[in-house]
Amino acid sequence: MIDPFLSGPVRTLLPFSLALALGAMATAQTLPFDGLEQRCQLGGAPPSVPSGAALDTPTASIANNTSWIVQVCNSQIAAFPKYSGAALFRDNLSGDFVGSGSCSPTQTFFGPLGATRVVDNKVLCDRNTGRFCVIGMQQTTFLPGTPGLYVAFSDNSYPARCASSPGVGGWHMWRLPLPAGYATPGAYQPDFNGMGQTDTQIIWSGILQPLAGGQPRTWIRIIDKLPAGSFPSTLTYQDFVSPSPRPTDEFLHAADTFDPISQPILAAVLVPTGNTIRIVHANRATGQEDPVLLPVPQFLPPAGYVPSGSSAVPSGAPQSGGTQLDVIDGRMQSAVVRGGFLYCCHTVLANAGANAPHVVRWYQIALNGWPTSGTPTLVQSGDIAPGLSPGGNPIHAFMPSVAVNQDGAMFVVYSRSASDQVPGIGWSARRGISPLGTLPFTGTVSLTSPTAYTTSNGIPGNANVHRWGDWNSAVVDLAAPFTRFIACGPQGRYGPPLANLGFGTCSLLSFLPNHWATRIQSIHINDPQWAFDYGGGSPGTGGVTPDLTSVGPRPRVGQTSSVTVTNSAGAPTLGVGIVSLASTAPLGVPSPFGTLWVDSMQALLVNFALPGTDGSFPLAVAMSPAFIGTSLFLQAGVIDGGAAGGIALSDAMQVICGS
Repeated sequence: MIDPFLSGPVRTLLPFSLALALGAMATAQTLPFDGLEQRCQLGGAPPSVPSGAALDTPTASIANNTSWIVQVCNSQIAAFPKYSGAALFRDNLSGDFVGSGSCSPTQTFFGPLGATRVVDNKVLCDRNTGRFCVIGMQQTTFLPGTPGLYVAFSDNSYPARCASSPGVGGWHMWRLPLPAGYATPGAYQPDFNGMGQTDTQIIWSGILQPLAGGQPRTWIRIIDKLPAGSFPSTLTYQDFVSPSPRPTDEFLHAADTFDPISQPILAAVLVPTGNTIRIVHANRATGQEDPVLLPVPQFLPPAGYVPSGSSAVPSGAPQSGGTQLDVIDGRMQSAVVRGGFLYCCHTVLANAGANAPHVVRWYQIALNGWPTSGTPTLVQSGDIAPGLSPGGNPIHAFMPSVAVNQDGAMFVVYSRSASDQVPGIGWSARRGISPLGTLPFTGTVSLTSPTAYTTSNGIPGNANVHRWGDWNSAVVDLAAPFTRFIACGPQGRYGPPLANLGFGTCSLLSFLPNHWATRIQSIHINDPQWAFDYGGGSPGTGGVTPDLTSVGPRPRVGQTSSVTVTNSAGAPTLGVGIVSLASTAPLGVPSPFGTLWVDSMQALLVNFALPGTDGSFPLAVAMSPAFIGTSLFLQAGVIDGGAAGGIALSDAMQVICGS
């Protein structure tokens, strides 16, 4: 028996051939259901909203704990039990109407705080407490209001809209102003939303968008997490604003950080060069950004949305019917820190040719102890290009979101469309042992009544390009953290919204053919066995052999795993030698002690040493992409005067190294 994960279940070792067969099984998709859908947050259904104001775009964001999924979008919120689709509650975050389960029949979710137009909303689950946190932005375009952020924490892990009794459900909310020096009425408003966390902080990142001339700046706000059961009257936070103007497409995206560190890490695209990304540590001690500029393979950002007055012509991703979808631009869309690595992704063009397809660029970056020490390095990167539609037209992939599980599997969800396809949701994934630079597993989230999507008048500068997005959402399913992810994104929808008829003017949507709905789906990425019986050992006194009991977590590049050896004979333990990078097992080496499975030429690359007693011992794998997907062969021995040659050997084990 071997425990592949330090805290995981014990699993039986499988023959290598059977394990390969399991690894080749198709990924399974389970339990899709409809999430939130288009509603008229501005007081009327398209095209009755003010000219240029049809911004009821999906911005699908989800979070989950072991029992619940919370989704937000423009400008709604809902909570669902896994995975029924029967909402615990639905509500508007702001606007002129409310959904089911509201505390007051006349107030929306953020209504008690005076919210009028809350957009670009995101949600995450505090992994320490299971509480959900929602952040939305109050803008002033088209509707009056005071710009700032609205923040809500669920009272506990049960995200009911209202508390039926003390400590059972309910949310606490705060309104936070713009940063000092940028709160002059009519001067700035927040735009775009990145959200992440560390063990102790919620990290929000966005753009300070000028309303009366001037240049935009990037803005980071670090909010201290609340202990379980804590509801202070004010939240403590710290702001970081770029000291000089910065283009909106160099937006910094906060990373969702799983590692036990307190340093907030963010990632951005350095667009003017097309071959660099900016990685930032928001240093709370100095109040400054500590940046690293990391060279990456050349990329070409898309034109995306172009502000009114610009001479550039925006372009988009084609959809059926001859119109296009806005892809925003090449800004960083998602970031995760896990296992010592930063994973991030954004939209790029496949090439410089006319009508080049949009593809998703992703990166895995080794932090190497940064920002405390060391310098980040690129481990691998790649492009997600879905290929051609059945009609032979390029499928465009854009607006990605990335999630990574603790075994190093990476999952990316994105919007997709083609000139003969309606907008939908695609996903691609890799296991930790997948070949370098690849996401070999791919699929789509099921569509229901699909159609093309148009707003009332396109976007400023190009009436043929319609607002779509601004993002999708991918998370690890915390009910099955080794094997399942959850995807959420928008698709074109024809026909009435499924759950939102009868809300005043919004009932008009039931007669409109062009609106969107989001789809939530759990996707199972098979986790192949990565540790196998390999060869027999050599017994000691009385037939007793040492036992190489477990390895965990899975060996990964740049990481230290743990190998556990037990020795029932009670003799001193001796490390024997272990590794090979060959695709086949190393030859057995005859010796007076039996047969040792050892490749001495590679022994310096992986560190494994046992002192003179049994127990758990470190297995350190060098930071080298060459190790990803390769095998390590492990064996342990004990000095035993009653054994042949004075040493008893454990059975041999083969483990596959992950990224």
